[in-house]
Amino acid sequence: AIFTCSRYAREQLRAQGITKPIYVVSNAVDRERFRFSAAERRTYRERLGLKNFTVFCAGNVIPRKGILDFLEVARRLPQIDFVWFGHVWPKLLTFYPEMHKALENRPPNVIMPGFVAETPAAFSAGDLCFLPSFRENQPMVLLEAASLGRPLVVRDIPEYRGWLIDNVNARTGTSVEEFVQIIAELAHNPYEWQRLSQAAEELAHASSLPVIGQYLKELYEQLLSPTVPV
Repeated sequence: AIFTCSRYAREQLRAQGITKPIYVVSNAVDRERFRFSAAERRTYRERLGLKNFTVFCAGNVIPRKGILDFLEVARRLPQIDFVWFGHVWPKLLTFYPEMHKALENRPPNVIMPGFVAETPAAFSAGDLCFLPSFRENQPMVLLEAASLGRPLVVRDIPEYRGWLIDNVNARTGTSVEEFVQIIAELAHNPYEWQRLSQAAEELAHASSLPVIGQYLKELYEQLLSPTVPV
C-alpha cells in the first residue's frame, strides 16, 4: 500500500497505473508546539517593527512559491505589513533575475528576516498566512499557521482540492486582484477573521499528531492483518 498526503497526489499515482491501495494520510502538526502566544507576539512584532495588520508566509524564496505575487499584493496594500520568513538563495545558485530584481525593489511594507528557528513565535506575530504558491502538495506552513489560529489565504490549485475549501476553512484566489480583495476584507472584518481563525484551528486539529497517529495505527493494523488482502 502507499500513503500520500493529498488526494491530488493519489490521483497522480493512480494515473500512472498503480493498482495497489493508496491511502491519503495528512501531514501531522504538533499542536503543543505550534500554539499562539501573546507574549511572543509582542516580542516578535517589536523585533520586526510591525505596527499594522500583518500578513506572513514562510518557505524558501523561489518563484514557485509565488513570491512575485506576494510582493505585488503588498505593493497594492501599503497599509498592511507583509513578512516572508525564509532563506533567499544567492543569485548564482538560483538565477532568477526577475525575482531578484523584484526583491531588491520590494515595497517598504515587506520585511524579509530570513530563516527563523522560533517558528511558533514568529508566526504569532502575524495575523494571516498568505501562500500564493503555484505548485504544492500539503505544505507544513499552512498546518502550522492554522494551528495558531491564523486564517489561510492560498492560490486555488488542484493540490488543495478536497482539503482547503474557499469560504469554509480558507480563502482561495487565482490572481493578484483577488488576493488583494480577500486580504483587505479580512484585515477590516474582525468577524470574518475570527470565523476563519476558528476554521483554521479545526483544520489543524484534524491533522494533529494524536489524530493522525491513531489513523496510521489503524491503517498499519489493517494492512498487517492476515485476513485483509493488500
